[in-house]
Amino acid sequence: MPDSKLRQKYQNLPCAVIITAISEENRAVRAHFTDVEEETHPNGTVYKWGIFSSNERTWGVAIAQIGAGNANAAAETTRAIEFFQPSVVLFVGIAGGIKDVKLGHVVAATKIYGYESGKVEKEGFRPRPDAPRVSYRLEQRATSEANEEEWLQKIQGRIPKRTPRAWVGAIVAGDKVLASKDAEIYNLLRSNYGDALAVEMEGHGFLQAVRANQEVNALVIRGISDLIEGKNRKGENTRQITAARHASAFAFQILSKLDLGQIETQKVKQLEDELERLRAKYSAMENELERLRTENSAMKMKEIAAMEQEIKQIENQIASLEQELEEAIPPQARKAMDWLANRKELAQKAVDNVLNNSTNLRNIIFNTDSPQNTLKRFCRDIEDYLELLYYSFYPDGGDLLQEPDIPLSLPAEAYVEALRYIKQRVPENIGSEVPEVNGNLEYLIKKLLF
Repeated sequence: MPDSKLRQKYQNLPCAVIITAISEENRAVRAHFTDVEEETHPNGTVYKWGIFSSNERTWGVAIAQIGAGNANAAAETTRAIEFFQPSVVLFVGIAGGIKDVKLGHVVAATKIYGYESGKVEKEGFRPRPDAPRVSYRLEQRATSEANEEEWLQKIQGRIPKRTPRAWVGAIVAGDKVLASKDAEIYNLLRSNYGDALAVEMEGHGFLQAVRANQEVNALVIRGISDLIEGKNRKGENTRQITAARHASAFAFQILSKLDLGQIETQKVKQLEDELERLRAKYSAMENELERLRTENSAMKMKEIAAMEQEIKQIENQIASLEQELEEAIPPQARKAMDWLANRKELAQKAVDNVLNNSTNLRNIIFNTDSPQNTLKRFCRDIEDYLELLYYSFYPDGGDLLQEPDIPLSLPAEAYVEALRYIKQRVPENIGSEVPEVNGNLEYLIKKLLF
């Protein structure tokens, strides 16, 4: 249970975690919050948690200031993901510009090279580029926002005289501070990472941690606080503050435009997968426990006790996941989904009905090179249509029905007849309580007909 009363109150909000390295970055991010409270990890990491609302979207946002370095970024990002279970995690901060960019510009990463990854040989250091990518969904959103100037309205403080630009491209990261274009590292970067726009010290470790949590959407956003070409210490703190504000403005523009329904749909799928895995594990352990009990051996008592305890923990996890799913999907929609969960049997009955009631379609099927394979493919196709129908009841999942990417292996008439059969078999209570079931089936039928 969260120790922040605010987070307890808003625990059903979608959650974003923002990682920063230094205080200038942290303060720039916090300027976009309301109702900020402190939240402390059991291991001691202190977070700030607050509310961000824009564009009719509201997020619960946690921020952490972790210090410099890729290894530290990886460890703290893993910890924050496990603690907050966010839908989105962002690294927001400053960076040095390598090429094309100017002071105050913003770079949203597509990928981050770890420039210190390689092998030292007699001839010298040979890079072996390791470049984890950001989430495709967030990369696409960043590209869209970079083409517009709406994000500039979210800049806190003084508006710059020269309009800053947002870029989307590669970044490099390492644990060394790059202070001059004459440095050996600079020559290494220009020789081996020619597409990199900026250099920093945490993004590679951050993305490595996220890669182990693929259900989380991740993006790195950097404001340019200095340029390697013509680096100048004068006014450094002011440039850092400005760059951090610009990066934060772009980050919160991303959050304000994210399709929460798509992210929530992804989360629900993951919950269902995890629930299925736990139920299978629970069943297997119950069987093993029964076997141990029948042996009636005193030597097995400790093993039985340990297994009973683990089974109890799994029961609690299953109950918790079931509760999360209940909250994520309305009860009426869940009734329809429970009925559609048996789609394999539904599809088989629909295909059998087509064979029994249409001589023309039966002849078409049995005149193919392999009637048995044709029937199997037809049945799988109908299952796929029912799976689309199933996922259409996820939050904002109705778009899945608009362009069902299911190639037809038989005339459309066969699919129409199968779906009509299924529509006639919708239980009366589901049809009346969840009219979308019949409506969505009718929609798919019309698409097949026209």
